Amino acid sequence: MAVATTRKRRASGVSPRRPTGARASHTAAPAFVPWLVGALAAVAFAYAPSFEVPYLFDDHGALEGNPYLERPAGLGWLGHVPENSALIARLFLSWTFGVNALLLGHGPGSYHVGNLLVHLTNVVLVASIARRGLAYTRLAPRLHAGIAVAIALVWGLHPLNVQAVAYLMQRSESLAACFELLALLAWLRADEAPGRRGWRALSLAAPFLAVATKEHGWIAPLLPLVWAWVFLGRGPLQELRRNAPFYAAGLASWALLVGLTLRGGRLLHVGAEEQIDAWSYFVTQPEVLTHYVRLFLVPVGQSFDYDWPVATLRAAWPWLALWAALFGATGFAVWKRHPAGFPAAALFLSLATTSSFLALPDLAFEHRFYLAGACTAALALVPLARLLERAPLVLFAGAACAAAVLGVLTYQRSTLFQDELAVWSEAVERNPEQRRALSNVAGLLLARGDAEGALTHLRRVEALGIPSRMQTRVHYQTGNALLDLGRNAEARASYERALETAQGDPGSIHANLGHAWLRDGRFAEARASFERALLTQPERADLYMDLAYACAQLGDSEAFVRAYERGIKLGARPQPVLLNLMTVMQGDASRR
Repeated sequence: MAVATTRKRRASGVSPRRPTGARASHTAAPAFVPWLVGALAAVAFAYAPSFEVPYLFDDHGALEGNPYLERPAGLGWLGHVPENSALIARLFLSWTFGVNALLLGHGPGSYHVGNLLVHLTNVVLVASIARRGLAYTRLAPRLHAGIAVAIALVWGLHPLNVQAVAYLMQRSESLAACFELLALLAWLRADEAPGRRGWRALSLAAPFLAVATKEHGWIAPLLPLVWAWVFLGRGPLQELRRNAPFYAAGLASWALLVGLTLRGGRLLHVGAEEQIDAWSYFVTQPEVLTHYVRLFLVPVGQSFDYDWPVATLRAAWPWLALWAALFGATGFAVWKRHPAGFPAAALFLSLATTSSFLALPDLAFEHRFYLAGACTAALALVPLARLLERAPLVLFAGAACAAAVLGVLTYQRSTLFQDELAVWSEAVERNPEQRRALSNVAGLLLARGDAEGALTHLRRVEALGIPSRMQTRVHYQTGNALLDLGRNAEARASYERALETAQGDPGSIHANLGHAWLRDGRFAEARASFERALLTQPERADLYMDLAYACAQLGDSEAFVRAYERGIKLGARPQPVLLNLMTVMQGDASRR
């Protein structure tokens, strides 16, 4: 991922480039390995606080509540994932968490070990690929190893990547990028020495692993095609003939992606809000991309989540024009086989799935810039290295200072992630109208016993307009807050609204509605709600005990005993109040 600096244009823009220094930059650089080891140590230290980060957002449904990971020895994770989770259609990703749980146990600390190892692997891959790319630039060969490590270090330490490392489910992003980079490096090594069967096998397997990890893994076979054109002077047809097995594997991986997506029902989980169609999504993305680049160049103001507004063509045209120009410049650089063309093309390819016409549920997420960040680091650092080529001490001192600043920022941001409430509160601070963040802050406040504060946040969501996919959640949370505050009638009204919009399992809503009825002495209504809840959650022992209490108050001893005994059988602890009721009812029955 290297970019050439300013130089005279060739008369022929399509001639192949020769690596400088007789390819010495990637065959004999004794300083490369110790520098790389030092970079890995720095990245590991910066992310040390991530081991204390709890489950966040999608982690709760996909990992924390995953019954197959709770019992990894049963190997259920090989073929099953929780319904409506972010693991759907991501087979290999699910397997990595299963192996993680099997080897180190089920818990966030265990999974963070895996996430950091993936990121460190990517640092090695970026440095190795950058070193090879730098061989085709005008940069002095003696600087290739140092600049390659600097690119990888700056990217590896960048706080914009914290979401892809410290947020467990975004292993999907970093691991897919890992296989995309591995496909390229393995292809390069196999191309340099066709007899190396191990590298050939890795190059064939990587595209399959990439698409089985995350959908944007489809770009894996395209990166070598661009490299062959830009650096090796091979046209597409020539390259396809030369490495036909690799591209056949790439084509087969696309078929696997289609199969996983259709069979796993992934398309049902990627639909955006009703007001966001493909065109609106596309028009909005240039400003989002500019925001990503701004955060990479000036790493201040990150947010875990965005409620990015949909743009109109009238408002978005300057950003569209900017990115159209950048896209055109990238195409020209690729056509002319300028070394800058490769990282620029890789940047656009890495963003093609999430930042084009495919309308996803969210317009912006920082982890989407993960691989693009490595490309940006190369595009920024290599021209700077060329400018300071005659002052290498200044160059590397500046790189060390930049790395130190980025490392401190990453350490601080990883520490912030240790408190889920702080993460979502920051998102609200960045955008006070961020409805999902407001809702999540409310949920966390409820869990900490602050019902009044939770209700304040939920009322703000209602005032802003509840998005359709958040209707059930917000009404349910509002009911819970009102119930905690003793406002039972209002709580029941909120639960009824939640039931009107519920699309998944309504068991918890019915259960809490039953509690609201129970508190007002409406035992018949409470019994009906608990019975409805048990239709979808028949293994909840606590619901049987609640049902038993309602039946006891209604004088239905038979139903009371049946519900009580079922609750005890499922693991509920005997409750003195219910035991007394049972004794009284049994005494009444014997007297009759």
